[in-house]
Parts: sequence; C-alpha cells; structure tokens
Amino acid sequence: MATQVLYRKWRPQRFADVVGQEHVTTTLLNALAAGRVAHAYLFCGPRGTGKTSLGRIFAKAVNCQKNGKGEPCNECEMCTSISEGRALDLIEIDAASNRSIDDVQSLRDKVNFSPNQARYKVYLIDEVHQLSRDAASALLKTLEEPPPHTLFILATTDPQKLLATIVSRCQRFDLRRVPMSGVAQRLALIAKAEGLDVSPEALSAIARATGGSLRDAIGLLEQLAIGQTKRLDIQDIRELLGIGGEVQARKLAIAALTGDTSSGLAAITEAMNEGLEVAAFHREVLLQLRSILLLKSGARETVDLSPEQQQEVMSATAAVPVERVVRAVKTFAQQDLRQTGNSPLPLEVALIETATAAVAEPQPAAAPRSAPAQPAPMSPRPAAPPRPQSSSSEGYRPYGDRPPGRPPAQQPPPPARAPSPPPVRSDGRPPGQPYPATPVPAQTSATISTNPDPFLRLKESWRAIADACKGKGQKMKLDALLRSGRLAALEGDTVVVGFPNQFFIAKM
Repeated sequence: MATQVLYRKWRPQRFADVVGQEHVTTTLLNALAAGRVAHAYLFCGPRGTGKTSLGRIFAKAVNCQKNGKGEPCNECEMCTSISEGRALDLIEIDAASNRSIDDVQSLRDKVNFSPNQARYKVYLIDEVHQLSRDAASALLKTLEEPPPHTLFILATTDPQKLLATIVSRCQRFDLRRVPMSGVAQRLALIAKAEGLDVSPEALSAIARATGGSLRDAIGLLEQLAIGQTKRLDIQDIRELLGIGGEVQARKLAIAALTGDTSSGLAAITEAMNEGLEVAAFHREVLLQLRSILLLKSGARETVDLSPEQQQEVMSATAAVPVERVVRAVKTFAQQDLRQTGNSPLPLEVALIETATAAVAEPQPAAAPRSAPAQPAPMSPRPAAPPRPQSSSSEGYRPYGDRPPGRPPAQQPPPPARAPSPPPVRSDGRPPGQPYPATPVPAQTSATISTNPDPFLRLKESWRAIADACKGKGQKMKLDALLRSGRLAALEGDTVVVGFPNQFFIAKM
C-alpha cells in the first residue's frame, strides 16, 4: 500500500491551519458566527494557496454536528467523514474533466435532492473557469437561486476567464501567495513532526524556490528528505535543486551598480562553476537588485536579508543613486534567456551594459560649476537696400509700391551710411558666404562625442544632431535651422540655442 504524501497528510483541517490567508478565514468565521452563510462562494488565487482546503474546511464547519458556528470540531461523524473523503453530501467536481453541458445538466438534476445526512449539500467545483461556455451558462440559474439546503463553492486559478454573471452571483475571496516566512514556519513544523533534520537556511531556500506555493514547498521537502542520512543544509539544497547563489548574485548586483566589471564577471563564472542554472541565477540576481532598490527607498523592513547582509549592501552602494538601481533592474529583466540555452552570455551583456553606463555617468564635482554663459544679444540686422524694379509686369513689386500700369516715380538716392562691420554667425562665417559644398556623410551618428561633460559632449555633437533632423519641418527644414543657431547653454534637460536674428527664431 502506498504511503500518503506529506502535502495530503498535512492538509489544513481547521481555519487556523491555513497559512497566509487570514483576511479570508476571519470573514468566513464571522459569517459562521452570525449565521449569515451565503449560497455560493468563489475562491481565487495561485496554485498551492489553499482554495480547495478552504472549501473542505467550510463544508465541515457548516455541517459540524457539535458546533456549526465556527471552527469544525473534527471529531463528529460529519467532520471525520469529510476529512476522510467519504461524505456523500460533499460532491467534489473537477471542471477540467467534467466541463460539458451534459455534466452541468446532470448536476442541476441532482441539486434538488435533500442531503443524506448533513445540514447542507455542498458542491465543490475546482478549476471552474475550464467549463465550456454553454456549461457555464447552464450553471447560472442554479447559482442564482439554489435550493436552501445547497451550497456552492467554486475554486479557480484564473478568474478572468469566468463569466461576469457567475462572479456576480458569488461572494468572491482572493487568496494571496503565501509569504516566504509563513512557508518556512510551516515547513519547520512539518519537518519537526516527521523527524526530519533540516536547517533553517535550507527551509528558507525551499520557500524561496517555490514562489509562495505551500503545496509545492511541502512536496519539495519530502522529495529532498527521501533517504536522508544526515542533516539537510543549504549546500545540499543548492546541489540537489540547482538553486541558490545568493552570495554570487549579491556580488554581481553590487559590481553592476558600482561599475566593477571584473568582479561581476568573476561572480558569474563562480556561479556557473558551481553548477547553478542560468535561469535560477538570473532570478536570484533580480531578487538581490530588488532588495537593494528597497533598501535605497527606505523600505528596510520588507527586505529578505539579514542585518549583516543589509549593512554590507548599503556600505557597498552608498554612492549609487536610486535611478541607477532602477535602470539596472530593467536591463537585467529585459534579457531573453530562451535563445541562449544555459549560456551566461545574457547576464554578461547586462553586467557590462549596466557597469559601462554607471562609469559614464558624470560624477559630482568638488566645486560648484559656474552658471553657463547666456547667449549674447544679437545686434539688429541692417536694412537691405531697395530692390531694383524689373521691366516685366510679372516682376517683384514691394508692398505699397505703384499700382500696375503707372510709371515708376523717381526715388531720391538713399543717404550715404557709414560702413558697419558685417555680423558674424555662430560658426564664424559672414552672412553671405554659402555652406561648403562638401557632402555630409550619411552615417552622422558615428560622430557622436564621448566627452564625459554633458555640455561639451552636446556641443561637439551639434552637427551630427542637426544632420539627424533632416527631412523634418515644412517651410524651412529643421536641420538648416539648427545649423544657423549656436548652442548657448545646457540647463538641466533644457538646451538653450541662440539665433542671429528674429527671423530664425520665428521659423523655429
């Protein structure tokens, strides 16, 4: 005879045994105490969070022969028969394999029969979102007006696929992922009762690896404990599951944020030499970056690190701004590990990209930088001499000149004016001198400067920026306007550009 697996043996039998769902169990206990039991309940949540267990506990509580107003006694005939799975008045249906309209019609025909022994006949439908659309529609009327002796409990991991009309007929409870601390405490209780010698660090590693699913954690604990001859510690968990690497992941995260590429590559190599899976190590790096981000944001109590580890991280990243941590999280999270197999190349690319950006960031100077020079006021451009009239009737005629057909009036010659120095443009050319006929290279992006000073880098790349704006603008092209101006200042995210006269300003 096969032995009972641990997750079935340690299935919760009371509301108090359910881990991490106090917001649900408290409401259900209050409803039982007040005698206000609804006709339909909907339990939603990830796998392994206690949806089916809560349904069975609630079925025992409403039918308990000794209490019926709170926790089940687990001693009367109804409680023991439900716990042992032989109660006729608890009908469990798997909607994944009983999803047709015929199955729901058969259920509707049996609903009107009175319970055999219990106070309520309870229908527990698991994975109810897998019912076909016709079957779900057939269930609606029964859910809305069931017989007074019938109670429906629906469970699903994907409530978005349910009809809104089904959800509106139920009292909905959303179950959360079980916190890692709660999973570790439950595992410690089970390990002690089963005589398993497991270190607390190993239990925490199991809880972290299962992502908040208590059933998965208990199953993993049993798998690791089979044939145990010694104490299970964190190193055994890493070897058996290919998980862990917290120390290497922390080193890699700190190296990426501080620009220490060599230390980061050494941490990746060390993790790979220990046989860690790249995907698991990638998740651990993201967890470490998240911890650093929370520490930088002041949420120290929510970080899953020891005080010594927190102190190590804070001292190593004291000069790292929060914005750099956010960029690092995005860079590592965007890496696609599916195309590279078990190669650490995506991690190395993310490390080098983050570290290079950290080194390229301008460091704060010891002395305050002087304010950028404001653009010098432009002198008014001298008025152009009057344009000579053309003999043709279609020639240019200034506004206010003679009407068509009238002979031109004799205009007195303009008074002599002292010669003034011609205005000089920002690039040093006189106004009348055309641009050189040398063609601009097509790939202007290659001329972008790498100067660490933002203003100088922008100034040296101004021609390339203008070339990149070719084709933009309507009456006057944007690239020509930018070449006509000169870069005057950089004030935060604002670029100040000076132009020689009001004409270009208006066009801009």
